[in-house]
Amino acid sequence: MSSIIKWILGILGFIVVVVVILLVVFLVILKKKSSSNSLAINTTSAPIISRDNITTSAPIISRNNITTSAPIISGNNITTSAPIGFSRNTITSSPITFSNNTFVFITDNDYYQLNNIPQNLTNIKTVSIGGYHTLALKYDGTLIAWGLNNEGQATIPESVKNKTILNIETGNVSSFAILSDNTVVSWGGYLATSMPTNLTNVSKLAIGYSIGLALVNNSIIGWGYYYLNLPIELNSNIIDIATPKGGSGKHSLALTSTGGIIAWGSENNYDQLTIPGGTLYTSASDGIIIYTIPSGFKKVLCGEFFSIAIKNDNTAIIWGLTTYNSGLFSLNSSPNNNNIKNIVVGFEFIIIQNTSNNIYIYSNFERSINSMATITNAKNIYAGGDNAGYII
Repeated sequence: MSSIIKWILGILGFIVVVVVILLVVFLVILKKKSSSNSLAINTTSAPIISRDNITTSAPIISRNNITTSAPIISGNNITTSAPIGFSRNTITSSPITFSNNTFVFITDNDYYQLNNIPQNLTNIKTVSIGGYHTLALKYDGTLIAWGLNNEGQATIPESVKNKTILNIETGNVSSFAILSDNTVVSWGGYLATSMPTNLTNVSKLAIGYSIGLALVNNSIIGWGYYYLNLPIELNSNIIDIATPKGGSGKHSLALTSTGGIIAWGSENNYDQLTIPGGTLYTSASDGIIIYTIPSGFKKVLCGEFFSIAIKNDNTAIIWGLTTYNSGLFSLNSSPNNNNIKNIVVGFEFIIIQNTSNNIYIYSNFERSINSMATITNAKNIYAGGDNAGYII
């Protein structure tokens, strides 16, 4: 019996030794494989790319990694060989100079909005700043794009080249051009690919994150995840349109030929639809909330959860998300709320330009665009997403 026990213990001991040997061999092989992969990633004759450290020699673009022969970007600091550069914490800038105009572009560069900025621009007519990219239309009709190109929004299509363009518009990741025959060419992400086909007689576009609006013969044609059709009796005599360009806003505004405002959408959780002095439109169908006011206004704009209108007396009112972003709503009582020449709206900020070309910024947050507050000679101002710019 004793010999049987010894024999069994011997067998078990042998099995344990074999298992240990196999485990050691497995670990050695795994370590060599890991070392090989690490070497393949970090030792290469091509650019070494990471989200926060970029060394470049050729223009390669993706959402998270960028290499380029222009700006060298590292984390929160930007040093550039092109004459412009902004970042969240450190700003190094020098304006891009045009013939007879100088355009300054300001961004926190969270999504590489600076990528592929041209260095030879001249004669810029207008600019549209999106959430992550920018379009610039030259006086000769040439269209130029820069910034993030993850959905092709910064790649100018052949169908636009050599065409006469009346105006341009951008969303977060989509681009649009109104041609001289008042048709529209779109490219890029969801709102570009889902735009109704054969749009004609288009005089204006308003493109947001999830809503697209086209002004056609003074009526609105809309599309997108959160677009809701206006009742037929309200959808006429429209002269201006707006919807939030950044964030997750789900509302829209329309200005009528009498100076009235129509505010509508699926949510009114921050009173972004509740026009001061306006009334609830009780004939709306289920799922849509509408407020109206009959007259007194000349322009409408939308932020993510707030709305703005310029009055006929060149003052402005803002309504909506008052509790969260009180910096925005100080506009209503601001001593600078007069003689307004223009207003542009970003994700969570407002920029006002008065008739003396002074700039005033309303926001709760410290950001790069605050540098615009010192500008007194801007001819035109632009904004979209977390970005802004101006021509002087």
